[in-house]
Amino acid sequence: MTTFLLQELFPTILNMSLTASAVILFVLLARLLLRRAPKVFSYALWAVVLFRLLCPVAPSGGISLLGAMDAPVRQAGTMTTAVTYVQPEDTAAPAPAQSQTAAPAPQTAAPNASPAAGGGAAPENDPPARQTAARGAMPPAAILAGVWLAGIAALAACSVLSLLRLRRRLAGAVLLRDNIYLCDHVASPFVLGILRPKIYLPT
Repeated sequence: MTTFLLQELFPTILNMSLTASAVILFVLLARLLLRRAPKVFSYALWAVVLFRLLCPVAPSGGISLLGAMDAPVRQAGTMTTAVTYVQPEDTAAPAPAQSQTAAPAPQTAAPNASPAAGGGAAPENDPPARQTAARGAMPPAAILAGVWLAGIAALAACSVLSLLRLRRRLAGAVLLRDNIYLCDHVASPFVLGILRPKIYLPT
């Protein structure tokens, strides 16, 4: 699970977030130029941001905003591309190349002995993540992933508490008609719910 988080999930979400941030800046600039245009154009622009936040790849084309910004775009499939600002961290050690004609050198150390335990230095061809793990320290990707997960947990807890406080204020709402309710303790109209949305209006 930790390997999947460090190698696949966290780098992918980080790349998606950075890509969507660049698209958000473009959308904000485009909205300034389209202030007098119908609102449907603004909704269409924000749909592009939603797509970038949810999908790790995009259809490849000859003209691309990220390509014009010199973003690190790579070919992810036959007709799809992906932006990789952050490369997935490789925690697997490459197998050393051995000649087929040379005889294997005799082993003088214990089979389960590691370079860190025996006092030797880490091999130069090992990736930085493995050398860091051999020294007993956490790799930077693990620290960033932990901070990211802690932020998600904190935001989820705040959202649940806000929803519970709001539902407590809506306890005395009166049905007006259909799915429209009147409430004394709200300052502005809003919609609450996904499957069965309800409209709440100040009394």
